[in-house]
Amino acid sequence: MENYWKYFSGDNENWGIKLITCGYEQVNRNAAYPVEGHPESHLFSWEEGRTLPDYYIIYIPTGGGIFESENAQLEIKPGDAIVINKGEWHRYKPHKDLGWEEYWIGFKGEYIDSYVVKDLFPNQVTHIKSMGYQNDIITLFNHVLRLVGTPTKLMEKVLFGSLIQLISHFTIEDRVKINTNRHDYIVQSSIDFIRQNITSKIDYKKMSERFNLSYSQFRLTFKKATGSSLNQFLISERIGLARRLLHNTDMEISEVASRVGINSVFYFSKLYKLKTGKSPSHDRRNQMMI
Repeated sequence: MENYWKYFSGDNENWGIKLITCGYEQVNRNAAYPVEGHPESHLFSWEEGRTLPDYYIIYIPTGGGIFESENAQLEIKPGDAIVINKGEWHRYKPHKDLGWEEYWIGFKGEYIDSYVVKDLFPNQVTHIKSMGYQNDIITLFNHVLRLVGTPTKLMEKVLFGSLIQLISHFTIEDRVKINTNRHDYIVQSSIDFIRQNITSKIDYKKMSERFNLSYSQFRLTFKKATGSSLNQFLISERIGLARRLLHNTDMEISEVASRVGINSVFYFSKLYKLKTGKSPSHDRRNQMMI
C-alpha cells in the first residue's frame, strides 16, 4: 500500500464529532490524480469537481497545486490547508511538475456545528488557510492515523480527543507574515521553493539569480537565517518526508528512497540514520509497535 486512508461507516460519533475519513498520500510528479482506490462517494474528476455533505481539511506539507471553488481560484503552497465547507462545489490537484504530499480528515457532528464552524469558516465559504509547515499538525495527523488502526473503546476516546485538538489548529488565524524585509522574503521564498520541489534536483545558482544575489551571498543569507546550508536543509526535508512515508505506508525502503529523490539505498540509509539516529527499517518497526 503506497498510501494510507480509511473511510468509516456506521456510528462512530463521540463527543459530538463523527469521523468520516482520514488519510495520507504522497503524489509523485506526473502521477494521475485523484489517486485510485477511494470510494465512489469521494472520487472526483478535475472536469466535474465535487460537492461533499460534510466538512474536510486537506493539509499540504510539501509540493504545490491549484484549488478552485465557486468563489476562488488559488495556488496551493507548502503549509497550506484546504478547508472545505459542506455543500460547496470545489476541485483541487497537484501541479504535474511538483506533485504533493497531503493529509486529510473529513468530519461532522453537533459539536462541530455548535462550536467550531464559526471559527473554521469565518466567511462561511471553502477557503485556503496559510498555516505554514507545522510539525505539531503533522504529528497530530500521524497520531490520528495510528489510532484509527486500533479499534478499541479506549482508543476511540483518545482518537476523538485528538481530533478536537487537530481541528482546533485550523480555527486560528493564518500564520503571521514575517517577511518584513528583503532577507526574510528571500529565506521564506527559498524554503517554500525547496518544499515545493522536494523530490527534484534543485539548482541553487538559479535560485540566487531570482533574487539578484550572487551565489555566495545567497548561501550566506540562507545559512545565517536557518543555521543550515541549502543542501543540508534539503536533505533534512527529504528525510522528514521519508519518515512520514515509512510511518504511513508500507512502501519498500528502496521505493521510499526513490520517492524522496535519493537514488542510492545505501546513501539514503546512511543519511536517515545520521538525521534520525535510527535506520529506516528500525524506525519502521518501532512505529508499528506504538
